[in-house]
Amino acid sequence: MKKYSNRSSVTLLAAGLCLFSSIAMAQSKGTLSSAVPDGISYAWVFPQNSPSYLGEAALVVENPNGSKNISSGVWFVEADGYRITASNPEKYNEPIRVAHADLDMDGWQDVLVAFRNRSAARFFIGREDLDPLIYEQPLPSGPAWNIGIGDINSDGLNDLAVLDSSQITILLQDKELSAGKASFSLLVRLATLYPTRANPLASDRFLFGDYNGDFRTDFIVNGWLFLNLAPGQFTARELPYRGDAQTISRLDQVMDADGDGKPELFYVESTGAGVKSYKLVSADYNPTEIFKAGFNAITTSSRIDRVFIDDFNKDGFPDLEVHTTDNTLYLIAGTKAGIRNVLPDSLNDTWSRGTLQGLLDLGQDKLLDWMYLDSVSDSLFIRYPQGGFLDRTVEAGLDRKMAGLAVAVADYDNDGLQDFFAITGGVANALYQGQSGGKFLDVASAAGISSYNDGISCAWGDYDNDGFADLFVAGIFLPDKLFHNNGDGTFSDSSKALRLDRKGQQRATSACWGDVNRDGFLDLLIGNYDGVNWLLINRSGRYFEEHGADYGLAAKEYTESSVLIDVNRDGWLDIVTLNKEGPTRLLLGGGDGKFTDRTSASGLNPSTAYKLFGQTQNWGDFNGDGYPDLYITRAEDVDMLFLNTGLKGGDRFELKFSDNLNGKYGRIASAIADFNSDGLPDLLIARTSVFGDFYNIPDDLLFFGSAQGWPVISTSLSQTQSRTSSAETFISGLAMNLDSSLPVAEDFDQDGDLDILYVNYLPDNSSDLFHGSARPLRYIQQQNTFSNTVTIVLNRTDRKNVVGTQVLLAYGGKIWWQTVSGGYGRIQTGRRPFYSLGTAPYADSLVVYWPEGDRQSMPGPIYAGQVVITVDHAGPLLTLTDKPGGSDMVIASPTTFSGTLKVSDPSPLGWLKTIIRHPVSGVEDTLSLDATVSGSYQVKVPSPAPGDSLYYYFEAADAYGNQSRLPASKGSYFKLQALPGVFLGDLNNDLRINILDLVRLLQIMGASGPPPTQNELKAGDMNRDGRIDQLDLSLLISKIGTGY
Repeated sequence: MKKYSNRSSVTLLAAGLCLFSSIAMAQSKGTLSSAVPDGISYAWVFPQNSPSYLGEAALVVENPNGSKNISSGVWFVEADGYRITASNPEKYNEPIRVAHADLDMDGWQDVLVAFRNRSAARFFIGREDLDPLIYEQPLPSGPAWNIGIGDINSDGLNDLAVLDSSQITILLQDKELSAGKASFSLLVRLATLYPTRANPLASDRFLFGDYNGDFRTDFIVNGWLFLNLAPGQFTARELPYRGDAQTISRLDQVMDADGDGKPELFYVESTGAGVKSYKLVSADYNPTEIFKAGFNAITTSSRIDRVFIDDFNKDGFPDLEVHTTDNTLYLIAGTKAGIRNVLPDSLNDTWSRGTLQGLLDLGQDKLLDWMYLDSVSDSLFIRYPQGGFLDRTVEAGLDRKMAGLAVAVADYDNDGLQDFFAITGGVANALYQGQSGGKFLDVASAAGISSYNDGISCAWGDYDNDGFADLFVAGIFLPDKLFHNNGDGTFSDSSKALRLDRKGQQRATSACWGDVNRDGFLDLLIGNYDGVNWLLINRSGRYFEEHGADYGLAAKEYTESSVLIDVNRDGWLDIVTLNKEGPTRLLLGGGDGKFTDRTSASGLNPSTAYKLFGQTQNWGDFNGDGYPDLYITRAEDVDMLFLNTGLKGGDRFELKFSDNLNGKYGRIASAIADFNSDGLPDLLIARTSVFGDFYNIPDDLLFFGSAQGWPVISTSLSQTQSRTSSAETFISGLAMNLDSSLPVAEDFDQDGDLDILYVNYLPDNSSDLFHGSARPLRYIQQQNTFSNTVTIVLNRTDRKNVVGTQVLLAYGGKIWWQTVSGGYGRIQTGRRPFYSLGTAPYADSLVVYWPEGDRQSMPGPIYAGQVVITVDHAGPLLTLTDKPGGSDMVIASPTTFSGTLKVSDPSPLGWLKTIIRHPVSGVEDTLSLDATVSGSYQVKVPSPAPGDSLYYYFEAADAYGNQSRLPASKGSYFKLQALPGVFLGDLNNDLRINILDLVRLLQIMGASGPPPTQNELKAGDMNRDGRIDQLDLSLLISKIGTGY
């Protein structure tokens, strides 16, 4: 089991990271979840100052009624960066009671399971980097109604207290361990006592501590205090009755609350009529009153339901956490003087599923995580504070100013790291190669693509299917450029392959790749501000031909943004254009090689007035219906958000929001991604300061996804409305004063959470967004310790492009659409769809629609992390490395001949078969092999009779049904022919192996009898090693009487 041998130390004053700091409390929370067994009785978190190799927490199914439908046991909770798991080493068909403490005194807690129907206990001793040591010992007591662990005799070893119906048995741990196993000896048996009346302070949990300060360990159980007077001598005193008191659920610890060196007992007291207040009372031992109310640790207006005691900040003093029914947690940091007079901090979680079981620092990030158990859905939830965002621009090597007019992301060198190209508006463009750790290096000059360009759009696409992304850079007045990726880190200028006549001063405003005719090669859509948009049809990766008019692109409307996107998910790319002098146009693609204008029924033009300058489009699935939705930013007019109806009646798109967001700042582009990890896409709108009367630098706008099906967008924003007021209290680090233009949300550092790259420029004026002044790049890294996210890695064995691939991931009761973008004009995101699962423990299914129409599906559960999907149109590669029998000519044998077949495929195997063909009859026998992955497999072929022959071949298929054959040509076979007159083991040639063959073999070995013939020597060499010896004799004896 995974354990932490070196726990991080936590300093109470650690700026911004302190467990009890107000900064940590204000952060939003992400969620990890896991299914757990039915019937969980309770759970606990292992203490910070005494952790466990067994896990971070434990879940217990006691099954007190002995139900046959429920297995009892302990499930240990662990976590990695993506998911939590609850694993169970043993299950039982009987009721149990459980306790935990450090049994082997190594500083790490262990677990003991006692049985309620028999006198025995199972010990679970955690070990670093090893499975736990598990063993059973009998107990010299009755069956355990309850069990406790504490150092009764103060010798530094933990002892046992076992309670049954009539007695409490105290067992002292022996000083010597035997093979790492603890043993115990009887100290004393005490009578089991019960409260004389129903006492709210009575609990069946053992609470150990030196309550009277005499340096001996006492204990409380069943409402009685057992004072330890001397070895084996205890006196029992009943706890006082407090009718208004309430026992705190699962209070199985006590603490020195007032610094007097003795532990106190806690209970809750309610006061007042009608509107009540609740006090957590610390009660100290008193010789007369047993426990006398001391001070109130905290007073609240909501009922106190849980109390947790631990040294959470690891300063050597126990702290107190008090949880109330309104989901507020009060944190009281312990001091040398206890917690008296310490003002509590408080934080609230809006989580409403399940009951809080404890707090822990699961990721060792110095932030408290909340563990909930929901018995309704049998789910465990860990609510972790999100780490916020940090500006890593300088550390990432991006400390540079540029007029960033366009940006495109791709892994151009296929090293698994995201790279990006930016049009800089300066002397040289930039190609930033991704490095490990989220760093970047500008290699544009060395790559050969740094030449100046005046365009505002660029896009990656592998136009010749060589497996490397090529780059198109649109020009305004300068020519367009097509750079071919040579696969060695350099590019060649292949612009002549475009064969595009720009016809004078026509300006290209956007570029988007996509396979519009589904021939397996990417075509290119270019927005034309001064004429009809261009559609370049790819001719087998060799050159392009412009066919915009032929495909139905006929109108001149001053297009600012043109995108290929499958809006109706019929497998054919459609076109959406944003135009200054025309409507937002929708052209639906189809199998006839034409686009059909469906603008009038699109719903994208609720008013004819939306025609002002500065429009960009972005696509995402806001409501989880599996269809792409649209957000349009307009620098000079209103933004609009459209939901795709999927044509369930009415227009294709439905307007859900339109507003100019107070119009004081320019809005160039947006990003759609789940920034707060709740499973719902959010909307980030970048703003510049050039527009209107206000020239102070604004913040961007961040609106969170919501249950209504789209982000909650304020329509009454003031001049200063920004991320600070809408998101900063939930996600730290997002409020920055900068002119931001082009936000790109990607997991650049591949740590499972989103980062944000801002490529920025300041437009010269509101009527000319084609030029601008330089502004700094910004690179903001998210700092989550955990990430309940899924990254889809798309691979193709045929090296065709994945642009246009659509991914549908089902989780949380909905189906969420994403696509690999061919470019949205100013911004092109990478090729790895990225999802946050929110509170879902896993995704239920995954469906991938490849550009040529193929569909692949993967059933759930699909857990957080990277999911690799490969499209594979080739069958497995088969290689016969060792022929059965060693050659085509063999000696007939009573056994089969074995060989080795090597199977290679990037996908899992579906099946593997050996087919035996009898040449005379033509009958074929099929032998199936158990093969699921690539590797070498033993294949067997039966022996032909002497002088006969047979044919054989192999067939295989991968998990996607792609088949292959060896030999490859249909009608060709491998041949196995047996020598005439010889059968292995049949020395006398009577076509069977019997005692006569044994006698003859003994004669040959003893050099007696007639000289052996060549056929006898061949038949007697049972192991085919070229000689006759004792091994052959043994093999022949084993065949006698077997029917050969």
